[in-house]
Order: sequence, then C-alpha cells, then structure tokens
Amino acid sequence: MHGLQDTVDKMNEKIKKEGKENNDSISMKNKLNSNNKDNCNLFFSSIIIFGTILVALLVFSTIISAQTPVNTPSEVSYCCEKTLSGAYCQNAPKEQCDTSPKSTGESYSVSPTSCDSTSYCQEGCCYDSKEGICMENTPKEACKKQNGAWSDSPTCNTPQCQLGCCVLGEQAAYVPLVRCKKLASLYGLQTDFRKDIQNELSCINLAQAQDTGACVYESEFESTCKFTTRGECQGDKLDAVGNLSSIRFYKDYLCTAPELNTICQPLKETTCIAGKDGVYFKDSCGNAANIYDSAMIYENNRGSAEVIDYWTKVKKKEESCNSGNANINSKNCGNCDYLSGSTCGTAQKSNSPLYGNYICQDLNCHDTANGKDYKNGESWCYYDNGKETSDNVGSRHYRHICSMGEEIVEPCEDFRNEVCTETTINNGFSQAGCTVNKWQDCLTQKRSKDCTNSDLRDCTWIPVAKDVQDFGKQVTDKISGGVQGLLFNVQEGERDQGVCVPEIAPGLKFWGDSAATTQCDLVSSNCIVTYEKSLIGGKKCVKNCWCESQTVALQLINVCTKIGDCGPKSNYLGVFSKGGYEVTVKKGASGPELQLGKFDPSLTSGGQASTAANPGAYVTTPAQTNPQAFGGSGNQTVFGGSAAAQAAGNTQTTGNVIQGLIVNTYNKVAGNINKTN
Repeated sequence: MHGLQDTVDKMNEKIKKEGKENNDSISMKNKLNSNNKDNCNLFFSSIIIFGTILVALLVFSTIISAQTPVNTPSEVSYCCEKTLSGAYCQNAPKEQCDTSPKSTGESYSVSPTSCDSTSYCQEGCCYDSKEGICMENTPKEACKKQNGAWSDSPTCNTPQCQLGCCVLGEQAAYVPLVRCKKLASLYGLQTDFRKDIQNELSCINLAQAQDTGACVYESEFESTCKFTTRGECQGDKLDAVGNLSSIRFYKDYLCTAPELNTICQPLKETTCIAGKDGVYFKDSCGNAANIYDSAMIYENNRGSAEVIDYWTKVKKKEESCNSGNANINSKNCGNCDYLSGSTCGTAQKSNSPLYGNYICQDLNCHDTANGKDYKNGESWCYYDNGKETSDNVGSRHYRHICSMGEEIVEPCEDFRNEVCTETTINNGFSQAGCTVNKWQDCLTQKRSKDCTNSDLRDCTWIPVAKDVQDFGKQVTDKISGGVQGLLFNVQEGERDQGVCVPEIAPGLKFWGDSAATTQCDLVSSNCIVTYEKSLIGGKKCVKNCWCESQTVALQLINVCTKIGDCGPKSNYLGVFSKGGYEVTVKKGASGPELQLGKFDPSLTSGGQASTAANPGAYVTTPAQTNPQAFGGSGNQTVFGGSAAAQAAGNTQTTGNVIQGLIVNTYNKVAGNINKTN
C-alpha cells in the first residue's frame, strides 16, 4: 500500500512541476488513499496502471475544458454572410450578423453552422479587372461588393490571373498581365510582360540584371570599364576580355570612380542618351556619366570633394542641378525635362553651353499660325476665318499640334463634314480633335429643345424675327395664311416658331452637281401678299403685309446661308458674293390659300411655281452661281414686293432693286468684310 501511495505521490509531484496540478488530481489522490488495504496486494499492478491512466485522463480533460468553454444557448456560433462590422463569412453570435437586404433585394444569409459548411460562403477567386489584381479564397458576395469578377477557383487558376514577370524599367514584379499594364501606365512606361518566366525568383533575378553600374574588367593588360547593366557585364558581351575572372560589377558606380582604379577619366565633353531627356557628361572610355553641370568640371586630377563624389556615384535627376525645371537653353545645366518642354539636342552657335556641344532644346511652339504660344504636346483648333462657327464657302477646320517644337497641321474632313473642337485640361493644357459635324437632321426638327440637343445633333434654332436689330424676337401676331416654307412653317401645336439649321453649315460641291441645288432649295419660301383694289383709288395691302419688310427678307437670307454654301456669302478668302439667291415678284389673281405650316413640294417644279396647284403664288427663278467668289448655288428666296412695285408691273427691275437693298443691309447686319464681288 505504501508502494502505491509513493507512486501516486511521485505522480502528483511531477504534475506540480509541470504546472498541471488541479482539483481533479487532488481528488484522485484522496480516493486512492481511501482504498481497502486488504485488496491492495491483489490489485497492485492494475491499480497502478488504472491510476496512471485515470490521472492522465483527468488532467487532459481539465486542459480541454479550460480551452473550450461550453457555450450557453445565447452564445451559439452562427455563420454570418456579412457581420454588422462589414466583415464577410465570419462565425459570430447571431446578434452580430447583418440581415439587411443586398443590392439584389435578398437579405444576407445567417446559418447556425460553420461557414465552411455553407454555400453562400464558398471561397473562390476574385478578379479586379480595373486594377488587374487576383484575390484568392474570397467569398462571392465580398467580391461582388468590390465590383470584381468571381470564379469558383480558390487558387485563382484562371487565364486572366496567370502570372508573369512585369519589367518596369530597372525593376520587376511578378503579377498578371492586366496588373502589369496598370503599373506600366502609372509609371509612364511601355508594357513589358514576360509570360515565359514561371516563378517570382526568376523575375527578381531579371530585375537585378537591369541594375546599372560600372563593369570593370581586364583588357590588354589594363583595367578598363564599361557603364552597363549587370546582365550585360559578362565575358561574352564584353570586348577583348583578357581575364574572365577579373570581371567585377559595381552597382550605381561610375567608371570614373577613383577607387575602381580604371583607365577611364572625366572629360568636359557631353552627349545625349537614347531614352533620356538630359545632357550627360562623357568619360575617356566613351561611357556616359552624370547630368552635365558646369560646376562639376574635374580636370588635372583635381576637384573638390563634391566634384569627386559627382564623378564617383550615379546621381538621380532629382539630385542634379536645377531639378524640376526645363532648363531650356541653359549654358550651365543639362537637366532637361521632356514634360516641361525640353530635351537634349545639338546646340546652336548662337546659344551654346559653356562645355560640350549639347543643350536642353526648347520643345514648345512659339508664334504659331494663330499668333499664340503652345507647350509641347498641346493641340488646338484653327479656322480659316478665325472663329469656331465660321462656315464661309470653301472654309475648313484644322487641328494643329505642337510636337517637339514643330507645328503640325492636320485638316479635318473636307466640306465641313468634320469640325474641330477644343478643350483645356490640367491648368490650361490645350487638347483638340476633329469630330463629326452632325447637321443632317437639323431641318426636320420642329422644337427648339430638340434642335439644340447637342448630344444628338449640332444645330442652332433661329426664331421668327420682329425687326432687323433683333433676330431673336418672335412674332406670333403676324402669322397668317398664304405662307409657305420652313421659316414660316409655324402652325400652332405642330412646331415652335422658327427653324432649326446647322450650327456650322456643311460645304457643298456647287460646281456641276445638282445635289447642291437640291440642298439649298430646301429652305426656299413663298409668301402671298393680298391687296384690295377699290373702285376709286389705288390698292391696299390686307393680308401678309409683313412679308414686304426687309426684316423678313434678311431672316430668309440668314436661314439660307446656314444650311450650306447657299445665298449671299463670303468665301474663305473674305470675298463677299451678292449671288446665290434671287428676289422675284409676280402679280397674279387670288388663288387658294396655302395650308399654314405645310410645305408642299408639288407647289414648285424646277424653280417655277406650279400654277395648277397655286395660280396666285409668287414664283422662284434659278439664280446663277458665282464660281469665282464661291457665291453659292441656285437657292431662291422669295417674298412679296411693295404695292408700288407691283403696280409698275416691271417684275425684273423690281426684283433687282429689292435684291440690291437687301444685300447691302445684310452685309451691315452680318458684319461681312467690305470686299465684294
């Protein structure tokens, strides 16, 4: 019995030493102490074994119970598709689960089980196409929240997530192709994606191979040097290597570093390097050194500590002279900046640097065609007549570009089928482009709001005018029957009072092409003025008398010139033509009134009124084109003449006199150049 007690005591002592003693083991000890002495010898071996196992089990049970407390019914763990804190697929108490509706209208799921056992928390691959990032083991709903594309491949084994080595200048990253494109755009580099490199270690080695520095080697029993990359510093890529074991690469060192003890010495000469903006020093071995700085001349093996350091280690642009400036035509500093408008170029005799033959050339454009200065890369619009809305006969829109100090001209599509539009970005940086002139359906628009919808068309609305000084005033009290043409097509409820015309009139091939005449004829207008003749005395105008005013004629001409190369108009040289339209007055007996607001093509035929359809209508007669001044096509604008003129009965003379008066007035109102033809 004492032997058993000793064994138990030893076990308890051991438990105490290991920090595992507890009440259960103490209870076990007391129970064993109370065993019947008579049975001790018989069951001695069994008791020792059983006692040992039981103590071990009790100790283990105590440890487990300490680590995993028993949950009460209110603490049962649930799988929350989303928690109130915004996390996805987390095991938490039910009250911490978010049950609000998703964007689809369904509520977030909650289940009294582990998230590993649910379908809504299945993990997959989330692909962000915008950033080119693939995220492994991502729940579907979390991916959707980030506008990603989810697939059921937890390890992202998908084509768009295939990794490769993205070379970024002297650095590299092991990323997917789309991410490589994103990174390249951020750094302003071309995409260099090596899909044949299958692991990150190889990609890192490739990046290290891009390190630049001094490659020192032995050639013809002399220690020489080449400024190159680590990858190029190899025996088979160097000339006349005498001893392969002598090749050493020193990252970020120049070949002129004194401690390298090579034959390469600093010079005053400079050079340009492909792919870089600045002007660089050269050494006696032909290697490029740091950016040209006249204060860093090293000669006769003498120089300050700063100068020696400048010829020892590679200096970044930010560490070089006058950093952050273009240094255009600077005699002392070659730290050029392409984005600021300068790059390395051959210096002119009139503006040469203190040392070397290269300087930071000006890439900007000065005194351009419009008299303004522009930065390198800017583009702007140019118009034959100096304004955006210019649509003179033969005129065209152009896009000008400043590229490397040169002004380049790009014409927009001819006949003004394209127009130039211009905007500014980033504190006034000008950008322009040729866009399609959407004028084709202007004449069919009945409402001014539809006419001026710039998303659909490039049109402007001309309202019915009241007087010459203000084309914009409408007259609703002067419209009556007997009026025909788009300008007067203003029947109440069908359309607004006015006409929709192209904002920039298209050009027409008015020579030898009937299509131009057809285009101009679309806005020919007729107006029947009715007179009453008394038995004693003269005639008196009683209907549509307003058609006789110059105001009406001027507005008709305005509409005529806005639909193409029609009517009296200046050409791109500024020469004004009086041709392009004709005024005709004709007497006739009263006939059926024209339907207000309806344009009936059957009323005219070949420029002549159809007397069968409307025996009382005034007619149009074909006008002659003026090819020397590009005066337009055979568009005819027709309106009523004065009573006196009609009484005279001389229709041809009357029309010519009225036409001359209108042209002179139109020139003054429109502000045309005082050159006429």
